[in-house]
Amino acid sequence: MAKNESKKQRNKIEYIECDCHHELIQLEYDKEDDTLYLSFYSYGKYDNTKGIFFMDKLKHIWQIIKKGHPYSDSICLNKIERNKLKSYLKKL
Repeated sequence: MAKNESKKQRNKIEYIECDCHHELIQLEYDKEDDTLYLSFYSYGKYDNTKGIFFMDKLKHIWQIIKKGHPYSDSICLNKIERNKLKSYLKKL
């Protein structure tokens, strides 16, 4: 690994947005830890013509100030749990 390479550059990150445009899941695979992190974001009401409402933006900022991170919840999956998730998704 290069000295100047950031953690985000080393990790694979994917975003999956809810159909309602109110929430999304961030999937981040950390090669060093061999762990998949799923973070759940809620960014409030969304209007296709106006984007995210101002008060919802403030709530999101407050979440970062209050908890130190922008997501509402997260889970970590090791290789065994990732395989369970893969198996389930393949059945759909």
